[in-house]
Amino acid sequence: MDTCLLLYLELNKDTIKKLHNPHSGVKSELWNGASKWMLAGGHDLSPEQCSIKWKNIKQNYTS
Repeated sequence: MDTCLLLYLELNKDTIKKLHNPHSGVKSELWNGASKWMLAGGHDLSPEQCSIKWKNIKQNYTS
């Protein structure tokens, strides 16, 4: 599951670079896309769950 999410984020790193602007709507676009990507990969996660999963991956990696 982590690999699937990381692959999606790698493919969308240009979008991720736009996250610094909180009014751009990029955040919801990114996580909605991640949710659809995960579902296609056999993992039923909501956009919010994808965001939380990413935060947990980052936290575990930096710890």
